[in-house]
Amino acid sequence: MTSKIVEVLTKILEAINKNKTLEEVGKNLKKSKEYDEKIINVAFALLYDKIILNKSSDVLENDSKSFRIFSDEEIEIIGIDNQNYLIHLLNLGLIDRINLEKILYQITLFPELKISKNDINWMIILSLMENNNNLLPGSRFLLNSSDIVN
Repeated sequence: MTSKIVEVLTKILEAINKNKTLEEVGKNLKKSKEYDEKIINVAFALLYDKIILNKSSDVLENDSKSFRIFSDEEIEIIGIDNQNYLIHLLNLGLIDRINLEKILYQITLFPELKISKNDINWMIILSLMENNNNLLPGSRFLLNSSDIVN
């Protein structure tokens, strides 16, 4: 399920970069029947919460002139495909430079030499949840579909 959430987030951000509206993206994802409606809703909730957090935080300034170069050791540990995947997610804005550094640090702590895309997706979801600690109570992220609001 976690991998599917990150896949949906990636598809949403790719569509936004192609100047499609969120409504169009949502309709297209639901029409494709590729993903469960709950997964789509969770992905949109995480995206909205990330947008709210970014708007309310003055600390998150992106310097478009800087970029990350992976060391040979990092490339050897994560692999070329995972490196390209992380760069793709960074360019889409799903993760920022700080999250990328945290993910790379966590990857170096793995006892295995080979890391999978699913492992990276788990780290991305956890980093999105970690970012939501600054949100106010009652955030969409905290509400479940079974919750009843008075």
